[in-house]
Amino acid sequence: MGYYGGGVKEILNVDIKQLKKVTKDFYNTTKMKIVLFDDKRNILYSYPEQMCRFCTEVRKSKVLAKECLLCDEKGFNVCDQTKNINVYHCHMGLMEAISVICENGITIGYIMLGQVLDVENKATLIVNAPKIAQCYRIDAKTLVEELNNMQVTDCETIMSAANMMEMCACYLWHNQIISIRAGSLIQHLNNYIYEHLTENLSIKLLCKHLNISKSTLYKISKEHFQLGISDYIRLKRIQKAKDLLKESSLLISEIAVQVGLPDSNYFTKLFKKQTGFTPNKYRKKFYKE
Repeated sequence: MGYYGGGVKEILNVDIKQLKKVTKDFYNTTKMKIVLFDDKRNILYSYPEQMCRFCTEVRKSKVLAKECLLCDEKGFNVCDQTKNINVYHCHMGLMEAISVICENGITIGYIMLGQVLDVENKATLIVNAPKIAQCYRIDAKTLVEELNNMQVTDCETIMSAANMMEMCACYLWHNQIISIRAGSLIQHLNNYIYEHLTENLSIKLLCKHLNISKSTLYKISKEHFQLGISDYIRLKRIQKAKDLLKESSLLISEIAVQVGLPDSNYFTKLFKKQTGFTPNKYRKKFYKE
């Protein structure tokens, strides 16, 4: 059980110097605040480092500060579920976007842009700001002034910036600016699953190999894969099957064996449930495309 620790200190390697450079380059290009988080959603670095005055004033209200945190949590959760960029309005009406940083299917961090005012929403926010300020006993003048001073951006530009942010997420992983620490439990678990997909990967076997309890196995699977361990193993089996269907001429029955699902009928049923295609139809659509 000596591997398990969680968080940036135990799980991740982070090149802070390069991380700062990437965030500054992004800001200099887009003029949008960018924030990097670790796998536990703790802030690694943000640029600019200071929170904007509008958000600082909003968070003077304990109720609104809690709403900010809940909004962030919801944004992260949607990103985890879809593995795609999540672009949304925060509870105060500003636009934000989150992209997940993954390494071999493992969430190792997040990248977020925020506090962006879109053209269509500006007038409404300025009208509503004094009402919100009065209700929550914060300074209306500061809210209105900051909304007027805030960079106004159209939705197309915001989406372009969000796409650039996703490219940054890939860059951070590909250049190992953020990466899983060699020898960490999560790396051992992921590698063992990948290398033994043809076998019966039981919970008991995994716990014995990694010398951990069932509760620890379930915990790290939920935290880092956002799935139960059995669901994650099925996901990896289907991912490998998709690769084999696209890249090889093996029979469906042979692929089923190679991904640890020797019952061809069950394999076909599970594959269709996960992808929407039968293995044969998937191959016809994507083979060597």
